[in-house]
Amino acid sequence: MHFYIFNNGLLVEKGMSGSDQRVYQWSQIFKKKRHQVSLIIPKVGVNRFKKFGFRLIVTTDRVPLHGDFIAYLYQAWKGIIVVWKMGKIPRDIIIYSSSDLIADSLPTLLLKIRNRKNKMICGLHLVAPPLFKGFAGVWQKGFALPTLKEIYYFVSQRIIIFFLKYLADLVLVSNPLDRDFLLRKGFKKNQVLVTFGGIDFSLIPKKKFRVKYEAVWVGRLHAQKGVNDLFGAWEKVTETYPLAKLIIIGEPDIEEYFRHCQYSKYLQKNIVFAGYLEGKEKFRIIKESKLSLCPSHYESFGMVIAEALAAKVPVVAYDLPIYKKIYKGGIIIAPIGNINRYSEQIISLLKNEDRRKILSEEAFQVGKEFQWEKTAEKILSSLKESKK
Repeated sequence: MHFYIFNNGLLVEKGMSGSDQRVYQWSQIFKKKRHQVSLIIPKVGVNRFKKFGFRLIVTTDRVPLHGDFIAYLYQAWKGIIVVWKMGKIPRDIIIYSSSDLIADSLPTLLLKIRNRKNKMICGLHLVAPPLFKGFAGVWQKGFALPTLKEIYYFVSQRIIIFFLKYLADLVLVSNPLDRDFLLRKGFKKNQVLVTFGGIDFSLIPKKKFRVKYEAVWVGRLHAQKGVNDLFGAWEKVTETYPLAKLIIIGEPDIEEYFRHCQYSKYLQKNIVFAGYLEGKEKFRIIKESKLSLCPSHYESFGMVIAEALAAKVPVVAYDLPIYKKIYKGGIIIAPIGNINRYSEQIISLLKNEDRRKILSEEAFQVGKEFQWEKTAEKILSSLKESKK
């Protein structure tokens, strides 16, 4: 098989979303299994992929600095131009959109329309929350007025989903609940495949490290990630453990946001900002921490949870329904949005080293199940079955 993979929604050279990570890992595995891979990407993604020897088709040399919407619209247009020039393509090519973002999905859908006999895959790794709930308020009573960004995301995704139902041969989702959502929308059972995220175990150091931090948080500044809950809970933790250290791995904007939030004057000595880290350096910090915190209000899989579990670090998270479907151990939960209960769970684990050790072993047993090779094989098997 020959894959044409559209990862055209990249905006920065460093940093990867869940969809980006999947492309990064699966494309390498596809090539190792002797399949051809061509990547359709903007120039900011070239350094990420050129070392693997893929065929790279560059859609644009620059990313507009006028917000995500303008950038995605511009990159979608550039991708459409590239696809239009392609015209007819060989029948053995699998057309693969890495995400439902318009920069990826619109060029992919156009290529499929022009080549109806070719197979098409699309990643739909996060279903937008209800429009009048939003990422942060989806589990709360009442309604909230959506932002323009939320309206755009919801409406554009619903339009893409409509076309995927008729054009996509395989839609990749991150959990069984999202699969059920698409089935209710009229998708066929063999059209939707659950593919969990995975771990690159070669990046996790095998040696033990001296514990330096009581907890670690990995993420980005987004309403769904529960950043305010994180700061509020950690303030309560420091009432019991005044010297407790929380290290934050993420984009620089989080540090700037912290300086302006209500908790900054209380927690300046208790929070360490590591900036953006990846690979072995990120896993080293995780292993130097007693706990990993994940107070997200909304997730489709929770890659940071899988990474912490694989590194033998217990996780404290909110009680999201998808976690029950995916994670069978190594994780302690609290009611969504209940900062008091969340901080109590953290404190109870910090006090009880024996319980942390038990959870650590549980964590590893769960974490080692998330392997990229398994999910790549599921995709390839599903494509082979669809040819029969």
